[in-house]
Amino acid sequence: MEVLVHPVSHWIGYHIAERLLHEGYEVKGIKEIKEEGDNNHLIDFFQRNSNFELMTTSNQRKYQLAIFVEDIPEMDENRFERMLQINGERSSVKNATYIDAPYLFGEWMPMTEEGIYVGENYIGFSSPAFLEKGVYITDFLSQLLQWLKDMPAYQEIRVESVRNQSLKGKKLEKIFSVEENIPIKENINQVLAHFRKFQALYPAVNKKT
Repeated sequence: MEVLVHPVSHWIGYHIAERLLHEGYEVKGIKEIKEEGDNNHLIDFFQRNSNFELMTTSNQRKYQLAIFVEDIPEMDENRFERMLQINGERSSVKNATYIDAPYLFGEWMPMTEEGIYVGENYIGFSSPAFLEKGVYITDFLSQLLQWLKDMPAYQEIRVESVRNQSLKGKKLEKIFSVEENIPIKENINQVLAHFRKFQALYPAVNKKT
C-alpha cells in the first residue's frame, strides 16, 4: 500500500514514515518548505530504502492514503481515497479525518532540556499536565497502525494518554486512550539522551516564558 506523508521532514512525519517503512508500506514523502528551523536532514535516513520516494508538491498522482501533519496544503482532494490530518488547524476537507494529539513527544521535536513545544505553548517535562497527558510517539504510532487497518467512522478523533485522570470512568466515543509500553519518565529520559547527543541537528528554538 502506498502512503503519502506530508511533510516527511516534520518530526512527526519522520516518525510516521519510518514506522510505515518498517511495516512494509511504500512511502511517498513531501518535505517541509521552510528557509530555516526545519528538519529536512531527516529525509537522508530514508534515501537508501527502496520503498521510499521523495515527491514534489506538484505531482498529480493518486493515493490510497495521505497523512498530513499539521495543516493540509491546497491540493486536489479527489487524488486521495483517505486522508488523515494530525494536529494543526482543522481542515474543512470533507474526506479527511482529523486526529487531535496535543501532547505527543519524541525524538527530533522542538525542545529544550526542560520541556517541549506544543504549538506555541512551552510545556515542561516535570509539569503535572505533561506527566498526566504526554504520549510518546512510538505508542501513538501503534494506535495509528490500527487505524490504518480499521479506521473509526469519525471525522474527528482525540488522542489521550491512559494516565489522564480526567477521563477515568468516562465512555467517550471519539477519544482514544493510548496505552504505553514503557513508563513516561523512561521515555522522557530516552528522548533527552537523544537530544543531548544530536542537539546540533535539532531545530533551533527560543524558549518563551
